[in-house]
Amino acid sequence: MKTTLAQHSQPFLDDLELWLKNLKEISFAEIAPQPEKAAVVSVDVLKGFCYSGPLSSPRVAGIVEPIVELFKGAWAHGIRHILLSQDTHEPDAIEFGAWPAHCVRGTEEAGTVDAFKQLPFYYQMVVFEKNSISSGEKSGLQAWISYYPEVNTFIVVGDCTDLCVYQLAMELRLQANAYQLQRRVIVPAEADGPQLDALIAGYRADYAAYYDRCKHPDSPAMRDPNAVIYLVPGVGMIAFAKDKPTARISAEFYVNAINVMRGASGVSDYQGLDEQEAFNIEYWLLEEAKLSRMPKPKSLAGRVAFISGGAGGIGSAIASKLLSEGACVVLADIDQA
Repeated sequence: MKTTLAQHSQPFLDDLELWLKNLKEISFAEIAPQPEKAAVVSVDVLKGFCYSGPLSSPRVAGIVEPIVELFKGAWAHGIRHILLSQDTHEPDAIEFGAWPAHCVRGTEEAGTVDAFKQLPFYYQMVVFEKNSISSGEKSGLQAWISYYPEVNTFIVVGDCTDLCVYQLAMELRLQANAYQLQRRVIVPAEADGPQLDALIAGYRADYAAYYDRCKHPDSPAMRDPNAVIYLVPGVGMIAFAKDKPTARISAEFYVNAINVMRGASGVSDYQGLDEQEAFNIEYWLLEEAKLSRMPKPKSLAGRVAFISGGAGGIGSAIASKLLSEGACVVLADIDQA
């Protein structure tokens, strides 16, 4: 019996699915141990493919936020080369013989998506305008690569994976092969989770820089630079602190602050304190004196204990002891006693 194309292709599709399933998560630290030698390239994440125009698609719009998070993680890791390769077609572009006219120079469709432009480092990105699906032809990208020969890792994201992204990834790979260049080209299968380690490290670095900018000769030592409030898309708000009451109070402060901002914005414009004034309040010497008089934390404060067999007598006794010393305790048991 004659096989159909779908039947003939099934073994390949099965292998492809298995390959995707076995892809491992990889951090920026693994991808770019030397961030100055890495670049992130976004292809065609434009209003004309995301929100308006004949080739716009909600599926393309859905990759905007994951790419924003990728940009944030890359920046926090120290990657400063973020490149935007973008369709900016001439009105009589030859490609319009194959596709409807789209992303014409000077139109709204050819504009960078607002989510990119709202990033604080947007104006340090480099934009390359292209008139075809190839990012390397008459765009200036090849000149940029020649100017930065030390860049040997390219992370390529964008749309469409089977056209413009594919073209750029293959061009970078084939060029490296032809010229005997040691180069990594990475196209993430999933970029929808922020690189948490890099983001947290970036927050700590930003806090330390804030402390150094604002401290006085008699300022107390820098406090814990870790964030207290974390906002996780699809999950909600999580507060981390040394104990449950402190985390609860921090969460209440955050929610109330948001409500104040929302209320103020409904009447006029919200204006927060400048960072020096905020620092002076945070590191007020009288507040520091009050904190220094608080009881010292218990010996296991801030530690988490996991107890297997916790439903039994010995397990529960251990849990009680650890709780009395300030630990957070997690019990597990197959016995429902």
